[in-house]
Amino acid sequence: MLKIAGNTAFILRNLHTHLLLIMQKTQKQKNISWLLLFMIILVALSTRFFLIINTWPTTNSDEAIMGLMAMHITQHGEWPAMFYGQGYMGAIEAYIAAPFFQLTGPSLPALRIGLLLLFGAFLVAIYYHTRFLYTKNFALFICLLLAAGSKDIIGRQLKAIGGYPELPLLAMLICILVAQIIWSATETSRERFSIKRIFLYFLLGLIMGLAIWADLLILPFIATGLVLLLLFSRKDLFSLPGIVLLVGLCVGIAPMIIYNVTAPFDQNIIANMAGFINASDGKSYSLLQKIAGIFFVSIPGATGYPYLCKPDAFPILGKFNAQCTFLQAGWSLGYLVLWTLAVWRAASNILRARKQPSAVALQSQSQFRQKQILDYSRLMILLSCGITVVLYATSMSAAAEPQIAARYLVCLLLSIPVVLWQLWPHTHTTRTVKSSHIPALLRSSASVGILLLITGIFLIGIVETFSDITQAQHFSAQQTKLVERLQTLGVTRLYTEYWTCNRLIFQSHEKIMCSILAEDFKPGMNRYPPYRRAVQETAKPAYLFLYRSSYDLKFIQEQQKAKQLQKYRYIKYEGYSLYVPI
Repeated sequence: MLKIAGNTAFILRNLHTHLLLIMQKTQKQKNISWLLLFMIILVALSTRFFLIINTWPTTNSDEAIMGLMAMHITQHGEWPAMFYGQGYMGAIEAYIAAPFFQLTGPSLPALRIGLLLLFGAFLVAIYYHTRFLYTKNFALFICLLLAAGSKDIIGRQLKAIGGYPELPLLAMLICILVAQIIWSATETSRERFSIKRIFLYFLLGLIMGLAIWADLLILPFIATGLVLLLLFSRKDLFSLPGIVLLVGLCVGIAPMIIYNVTAPFDQNIIANMAGFINASDGKSYSLLQKIAGIFFVSIPGATGYPYLCKPDAFPILGKFNAQCTFLQAGWSLGYLVLWTLAVWRAASNILRARKQPSAVALQSQSQFRQKQILDYSRLMILLSCGITVVLYATSMSAAAEPQIAARYLVCLLLSIPVVLWQLWPHTHTTRTVKSSHIPALLRSSASVGILLLITGIFLIGIVETFSDITQAQHFSAQQTKLVERLQTLGVTRLYTEYWTCNRLIFQSHEKIMCSILAEDFKPGMNRYPPYRRAVQETAKPAYLFLYRSSYDLKFIQEQQKAKQLQKYRYIKYEGYSLYVPI
């Protein structure tokens, strides 16, 4: 008996030792994973911070409006609910920038620095969800890939023009919270009404509301998320958790509701969305042209292809350029094929499980449910992105300006992990006995090669981004000189066009105010009426236009016709024509 007891004790000690070693090894691997993630995020944020302090990307008047909103929050005590003159886009970025304006004063870097926090949080979120759906190593690869990117993608992450920097993070958080809620769903009332689950429902509703306030582009993710909740947690939605979800949604969307209740009808969300859907360059475009714009230009621009050709280089949209068409069509075709394959795999897994209930007997009910949740979560992302593309195809922008309008597909970034998983090694189905090892090896080698090629393209994109810094610095210096020159001349009230006006106001901290003219010299898109009134109340406002632009030529023509041109002092400076009343 003593001998048996001694052997048992020896076995238990060895087992305990092995368990400790395994736990230590597992903990070490976890620490290494988080360390790698931290390093990836640190490098990504450092490179973007360097771009910000070097005034890349080049700013514009839309971004200047967001800066002016942040100024009005910090200096005038205003509480703007929506982007000035645009009743379907929230002011989240202005409120993010406001504390930085309070600390350092209004500036372009201070306006953008808060966006780094959004991007860092997005990388953490997509790592967490990709690890949940797939594997830890694949999640690290995705973060490494998204830490790079094309000029268009990085530009959307760093330019505060409303919606686009925060939408991927908000969409990712919705996907994570929906997955976590249905993963932990149970039939027990006590667990269903636990404080943790109630809080998750409130947080999900709050983020959904904030996302709708930020931009309505988020609606496909909200719709598919609610469908998943209906499938897995229907009882929750028709009880206390559902009420809490609705409360959170109302809290998040409250600024938009208040704005639309108080705003005139022609400025509310309905009027704005109608104008957005029908917006174009005055031409009529067919559905085929819209599809061509999406396929050849918008999808490559939204998913990281760096060498974008102009839209008129493609068939249906313009002249045929073989190189542009082959490369960008190949990128889109590859994305769509992988997207379709991912949808088919997820959907077939779900349907197979529904048709074969006996499969549940081969594994526990819990394991079966978890596998279903993973497939549904993948399908949620894929279908949300697919719906986004279909809705985008209804707008004129898909054909009129497919490269610029690719920003409406910003949430396609969320589909990259699900799409590229089809190429990740060891994800293919198990080979049958009759299968040859050579085809499998070729498939695996081809997948790895494509992943390396995609990684290389993303890295090339960020290298190209850095090559644009000099041009951005030159533009920033030019604008600074222009503002200083205007102030030296005492020109503080003037008329100009949209893409010049708001930049001048923001860069001068409202010392210069301008009113925007349309091409026919009627009042243009003045997003903040007090600026227009300030110019109208001035006895002799100046005029400022890009040198020999259509505005410049029309002003000269109109003044010569009225014999009033001699009443203005003409100054050409930094590529602009300035007309100062004598």
